[in-house]
Amino acid sequence: MKQTFKIALLAVIGMISAACQKTVEYKQSQTVISNFNIPDKAYGDLDFNITAPKSNSTVPIKYKSSNSKVAVISGITISIKGVGTAIITAYQEASDKFTADSVKATFTVGAAIPTQSGFTVAAKLVTDAPFTLVAPASNSTGAFTYSSSNTAVATISGSTVTIKGAGNTEITATQQAAGMYASGSSKAILTVTDVKPATGSVTDVDGNVYHAIKIGSQTWMMENLKVTHYQDGSAIANITDSGQWRLLTTGAYCSYNNSAANAKTYGLLYNWYTVNDARKLAPKGWHIPTDAEWQALYSYIGGIRENGSQIREGGLTHWVAEANIKNETKFTGLGGGGAVFSSNGMFDDFGYYAYWWSGTQKTAANSSYIALYVKGYFMFNEGSKVYGLSVRCIKD
Repeated sequence: MKQTFKIALLAVIGMISAACQKTVEYKQSQTVISNFNIPDKAYGDLDFNITAPKSNSTVPIKYKSSNSKVAVISGITISIKGVGTAIITAYQEASDKFTADSVKATFTVGAAIPTQSGFTVAAKLVTDAPFTLVAPASNSTGAFTYSSSNTAVATISGSTVTIKGAGNTEITATQQAAGMYASGSSKAILTVTDVKPATGSVTDVDGNVYHAIKIGSQTWMMENLKVTHYQDGSAIANITDSGQWRLLTTGAYCSYNNSAANAKTYGLLYNWYTVNDARKLAPKGWHIPTDAEWQALYSYIGGIRENGSQIREGGLTHWVAEANIKNETKFTGLGGGGAVFSSNGMFDDFGYYAYWWSGTQKTAANSSYIALYVKGYFMFNEGSKVYGLSVRCIKD
């Protein structure tokens, strides 16, 4: 009996020992962390959160930076401190079920592009003395150098501009890289006129006085025509009804919205038959500009559509947008709109477009005209002779 009990006790002890041995032999799973990337940034970028890598472990992932002068980590948020490279380590500590593991990603912070503003160059005359450029305002301390795109108009030594001839040139202010900032640049247009602008005036047969401005070799009125009689004193018909206006084959005028106030500010709108009348619409010594004369103005301001800003009045008084336009030539185009462009009524495009007739006929039904869009776009168009457009005169 004792022998039997002893055998049974030994069996129980053996079972317990085997169970303990199994516990001791329990193995942790291997932790595997993967797919860890940190996007490159530029100095000055905002703090951002790390996208966690993949892992088979449930232990929280922690992060550390090898270079606190480039990046500092708080929780999962990286704060950029400077330009350079830091190794970002994502790691998980061991647990009773998983081993420890880590993975690294290279984080690069590049130099920031400097923020520049306020770079302008005032219009000049060919007779003006050399002048010094004023550098743009910038959040970088890098030194500026300057260049001229057209050395026939102006050359630059250091920051001193010397005028060589009439025309336009693009002045580029280039800032050298410095500290945490990369190189950057700003541009401005320098317009040089060959003679001092005229300050004369001209009076039409109704007694309206118009200022004159010299632009290149041409002299233009600075306001739109508002005369109601031809040179010989004959009256021009004032037509206010759109249906009647569309049927005309003789000269007529109106004001936008048939408003006397608009006529005073923007001038009158004329159909092409008025422009082409043998009795002559323009004051003596002046005429309606041809396509070639409009093209000469277009070429003078650079021959680029966007350079129409040089003949558009700046500000929002007579336009709906684009307050920063400079009107370098003092041509001073206003957004006076036009008449009978569509079937929607008599008037359209007020504040968005200026339209001027050319004296050049295209077909029996159409003639050339110029459109100046609110953004400063100068465009050549062709349209019906029944359109009601402004007239800007040029000196003979």
